[in-house]
Amino acid sequence: MANAVQRERVAAAIRRALHEFTDRIFTDDQFHAVEDASAALEVSAAAGEQRTLQERQEAFAAQMLHEIGDGHEFSPFSESPYSGELNPVSPISAVYRREGDTIVGDVMIGPAYTGAPGRAHGGMVAAVFDDVMGAVQRLTSHVGYTRELTVNYRAPFPVDEVVTISASETSCDERIFVVEATAMAGHTLVAEATATFTRVDPTRFR
Repeated sequence: MANAVQRERVAAAIRRALHEFTDRIFTDDQFHAVEDASAALEVSAAAGEQRTLQERQEAFAAQMLHEIGDGHEFSPFSESPYSGELNPVSPISAVYRREGDTIVGDVMIGPAYTGAPGRAHGGMVAAVFDDVMGAVQRLTSHVGYTRELTVNYRAPFPVDEVVTISASETSCDERIFVVEATAMAGHTLVAEATATFTRVDPTRFR
């Protein structure tokens, strides 16, 4: 992607601002300053040329079909709203790596996605599971879309703490494949999930 370095830097700044805004109390003067800055950002962001669907598809295919070496860290899709370093609404941090036939994601969900105080919203937890489990496709020749996702919440999923999600494919046939995952906050199992994916022809991503 053109200007990827600049886009990543700006996305990171916006992401930090989103989480800081959620977690702060402002005086009237401070609030007016934030309001003015956000209005200016909105105008500046809208000044760029609209991206095309084809451009987005090409960027997606280039990453989805790229092989990942064992032990390597990677971004499953740099514009993912749940792990993408180029997307300002993604969680505070998400680092994925391959460990054999397993994808391991170290994810930190920020305060902007809080449900009950101190806990990540269950919807965001499910979305992050879906993102990590979808990344398992990078290890196999099986490509597909999520058909069903079931999450079992075992304990509070913390915010501002690293949670490790491990996902691997457990079964596959001509039509579907199944991925299972666990989320650990330290030594505590906070959630587990099972997802069924409908297989599609990988060339559809080219």
